[in-house]
Amino acid sequence: MLGSNVLVVQALGFFGTVAFIGSRVAVSLLAIQTGSGPADIGMLFFLYSVAQVLLGVATGRWIDRVGLVLPGVVCALATMAGLASVYVMPGWWTLVLCSVATGSMMMYCITGLNAAAGELGDPARRSASIAWYMFGNSAALGIGPVLTGFGVDLHGARTVFRSEEHTSELQSRLHLVCRL
Repeated sequence: MLGSNVLVVQALGFFGTVAFIGSRVAVSLLAIQTGSGPADIGMLFFLYSVAQVLLGVATGRWIDRVGLVLPGVVCALATMAGLASVYVMPGWWTLVLCSVATGSMMMYCITGLNAAAGELGDPARRSASIAWYMFGNSAALGIGPVLTGFGVDLHGARTVFRSEEHTSELQSRLHLVCRL
């Protein structure tokens, strides 16, 4: 039987991955709609990973020093700000901001939540905790782009950024309520 902390870590990873993967799809589609070329879209995709490369070790140290709650909330709020900026004022620079903010949040999800999943339960249950955490992430990798695609078709790219912002808001509230 899964403990409640495993489900919380799984939910945090799921919502973070949905926001990350969904925003990549929405950013590229909105960039195409605004007339950006392949090199521009490639640059946006690069920006999703640059924060992970530059800040990964520092984020791991920060998580070790202060725990998971503060870094988790900060990264979720940064993602919300990036997604909201595209909703409020769609344009090239807000797509850049969204790419960097959402990419940095995903780096936290990978670093912090992976460590949290590994620390849950006794040694015999750790592999199950990590497996369930990865199951949530894997499900989000498939669900995020599909939901984003349908959302863009039905409601437009700006509305999708708003709904992904709510996903990050839910993630930050989970962190605060569960103190994980």
